[in-house]
Amino acid sequence: MNNIGTLYRYEIKKIVGKKLFWIMSALLFLLAVFTPFSNLVGSYYESGEKIASNLSFYKEEQAGKMALSGRALDDELFNEAITAYSKVPDVFNYSSTEEYRKYALAYNEVYGFIRTSTGLKFEDIKNWDHDATYVYEKRKENIYLYLEDSFLTDNEIKFWKDNYEKLDKPFTYYYHDAYQILLDSFQTISIILFAFVSIVLSGVFANERQLKTEPIILASKKGKKETFMAKILAGITVSVSVSLILSIILFSLCLGYYTPEGFDYSLTVYFNAATYDISIGEACIIAYLIMQIALVLFSIFVMTLSEVLKNSVAALSVSMLLVILGGMISIPQSFRAIGQIWDWLPVSYLAIWNMFDERTFPIFGKCILSWQIVPIIYIFLSLILYMIAKYKYKKVSVE
Repeated sequence: MNNIGTLYRYEIKKIVGKKLFWIMSALLFLLAVFTPFSNLVGSYYESGEKIASNLSFYKEEQAGKMALSGRALDDELFNEAITAYSKVPDVFNYSSTEEYRKYALAYNEVYGFIRTSTGLKFEDIKNWDHDATYVYEKRKENIYLYLEDSFLTDNEIKFWKDNYEKLDKPFTYYYHDAYQILLDSFQTISIILFAFVSIVLSGVFANERQLKTEPIILASKKGKKETFMAKILAGITVSVSVSLILSIILFSLCLGYYTPEGFDYSLTVYFNAATYDISIGEACIIAYLIMQIALVLFSIFVMTLSEVLKNSVAALSVSMLLVILGGMISIPQSFRAIGQIWDWLPVSYLAIWNMFDERTFPIFGKCILSWQIVPIIYIFLSLILYMIAKYKYKKVSVE
């Protein structure tokens, strides 16, 4: 009789029955709840004097941005923003002045679009004598220069230039705070989840050997095959379930409090240098779905280490070291091949700037975007690691 279902449930109970699992889960829950509102805590100061709470300051900014939502980034909106900023004192920390809060706060993202597109300084924009055509021409020029300096192939440069030409212009501004918070939080959430997987799954195989219970399991009928499958499935289930619950909480809080408005805001406008033809809302969905696939790969990797190294502490140490190095090491763009491989590893890839950068995967002369090919690569690598772990598990002998 096939008893893998019973073993599977038993292995899940073993993982979730540990105090460490619940401690880590509680920390993840607190992180998910606090993250969307961290910018609302505390007080807002101007020249060392408390003006208002950060919550009331944000509400003022939010109301202004929502009033502009849905408007084209054209001459009319540019002129409004420039007029508002012309009333702000020309000082170093101008965003802390009363005039900025009173007149320009609502236009900060529109002004930022003008400034990053043209490269003009604050005082130059205040003396504005250009129009929207100039802004878009300079934006195009700067993006093309950026592409030329990014060590891309000629085919990639042509691909991104063609993409930019296809984008509808003028762009439209949307209030998009919920999605901005989701993207800003993405790397932090990913790192904490990787740490969670490393801690919770590093002993899945090793603990059986350390506790001397492995001979009992392996001596049973189909002990190797069914127990191995149950452990792998249980580890993946726990990791992905926690990640999905965390993601759902985060999405619910962000969209519930900050509203779902802005889903269609162009990722190109948000990233400035990018020429992606997707929205910021689509980018959030893509990012958090790929995170689930990356966690499947990382979970199998940690459990493979647990079996190969035969020691939970060693497996934890190696996996955590990779998580730390993934956030610390940045390989220069000039080292294209090795840099791309490193940045596409799960411990590095779950950062928005890596997931949506300009490096592609060439196939038969076509440029495949990283978020289109990386999930397939991760699934393939997961199968390879699964076979390695399965082979090592079968090699175990009962002494």
